Amino acid sequence: MWSIFIIKNSFKMEKQHRIKFIDGSFTAAEAAEVLFAVLGDKIRFHNIQVLSLQERFNKDASLSKKRLAELHIAENEVSELLAAAREAGATIEIQSTIQLTIKQNNQVAANPEYIAAANS
Repeated sequence: MWSIFIIKNSFKMEKQHRIKFIDGSFTAAEAAEVLFAVLGDKIRFHNIQVLSLQERFNKDASLSKKRLAELHIAENEVSELLAAAREAGATIEIQSTIQLTIKQNNQVAANPEYIAAANS
């Protein structure tokens, strides 16, 4: 059983992981479709967070509200950039990487299943 414990815990929890998210050359219309879809989803997510935190749980939603303001600014910037690219007949290259850092919490380390496996 000890080897199972080691295998389950061998994943590096503090390691950063990078995932290529968007990588390509787009027309202004294609870039608008991709970028506004992502921005729209993020805005919807934070709107739901605000409603959920405030209405359902009566908790502070200031972080989501701040992020919403940032996302609306980003929407305006993207809109202006794409309009300029469209007028110029330019293509747009988009590269986007998502960086994930998975941090181990104490609940996993204190899980009785792991402790039992380690002691077997």
